[in-house]
Amino acid sequence: MAVVNACTRDGQGGSPTAVMIDDATLTDDDRHATARRTGTSHTAFIDTSTADTPTVRFFASAGELTNCGHGTIAAQAVLLHRSGATEHHGRQRTAGRTFATTAIRRRDGVEVWFDQGVIALADHADATGGGIIAALGLQRADIAAGVRGASPGTPRLLVPVRDHPTLLSMQPDFDRLATECRRLGYLGCFTYALSPTGRRSRCPRPLGP
Repeated sequence: MAVVNACTRDGQGGSPTAVMIDDATLTDDDRHATARRTGTSHTAFIDTSTADTPTVRFFASAGELTNCGHGTIAAQAVLLHRSGATEHHGRQRTAGRTFATTAIRRRDGVEVWFDQGVIALADHADATGGGIIAALGLQRADIAAGVRGASPGTPRLLVPVRDHPTLLSMQPDFDRLATECRRLGYLGCFTYALSPTGRRSRCPRPLGP
């Protein structure tokens, strides 16, 4: 078992993600139990028995995730470390999809690239009508535009707020947010404020159960 700080910036921060080389004797109940014990929000299980293309599955304490960007990065970092190489170009199989991966050893960690696949976007007015906005510590007037859902496999909400100070001052109620996300079937929320030019987001904050 290894714990990888995925998605760091300048070698700092990151999301702790557990990675385990899967044992063919493990059941899904075993994987759920392992995910609960790790103390991280999610765990990647790597099955390396499938020739040159490992199968990777992701489990949180509540169940299996269809896919996981942090988990993919962590899994590829562990596979590169195990190989002893400085760079690896390969493929990964997750949720019935096989995609290209690249892992490169850098001075302050491992850089990972992979094909995210198609992102499905949808309008989600139910989020503003429900409790998610309130759980984020926001009012409807704080929302700059329509809340949308984005799903690379597991849906999450994109929540644009009116300005940078609003984004930084958010104080979510995480217990309530977890309840609302599970009730509506979302993995979590990605809050952001557009720059004055409207061309890119500033300091986005991913928030989830």
